[in-house]
Amino acid sequence: MISRALGTSKRFARLGGYQQGEFAQLLFPLLVSFTDDFGRVEGDSFSVKVRVFPVSPRTEAEFETAIIAMCEVGLIQRYEVDDQCVIQVVQWEEHQTGLHKRTKSKFPDPPDVTFKQDNQGSALVEVFANENTDRAGCLVTHFMRAYKELMKQPYMQSRSQAQRDHDAASALVDAYDDASLEQIIRMYLTVDEEHPKAKLLRGSQRTLPKLLTMAGSLAEALKIEVSP
Repeated sequence: MISRALGTSKRFARLGGYQQGEFAQLLFPLLVSFTDDFGRVEGDSFSVKVRVFPVSPRTEAEFETAIIAMCEVGLIQRYEVDDQCVIQVVQWEEHQTGLHKRTKSKFPDPPDVTFKQDNQGSALVEVFANENTDRAGCLVTHFMRAYKELMKQPYMQSRSQAQRDHDAASALVDAYDDASLEQIIRMYLTVDEEHPKAKLLRGSQRTLPKLLTMAGSLAEALKIEVSP
């Protein structure tokens, strides 16, 4: 079912500001109509084009751009498990009926991102305790979990976004210690997008690369110094 609320959805409206935005708005309802009882469908751009909209004159690259836009505004989640790329429609259950009859999806579940906390509530201290740990990878993991907790929705990450996230995380862990990163992430994910200094947050997902561009001002507000 396509919910009537789609036409008034802020996330759906935000697609219009993206490259291929109107195409993404056309593609999303078609994508929903092809998902299984769990809101899942093949996630690579070739499969989406061939399965969902084969008569479209758009190129595979344009389909990819539209899919990434849908990920970034929070309409879908795209993930990989065992080399299988899957799209999960966000808040699927809220707009469907008869789901008590479903059995099991042929697609794997989205990965459940978890993290550890110490007695003071810091999520990064234990994770980074091992010097051999990929600190940037751990930061990405923590950020995704914190995003889900504070933004009340999963963090959308395409394959290209995953690489950009890791690159941004690498720069962040080089500049700040664990406790500082914890504070910066919390402020970043909770600051009101209408705040005069939060212009970059308006109308799009709060990503790690975007956090990197704002980290300096957030650290300044928190009176945090950059690591030497």
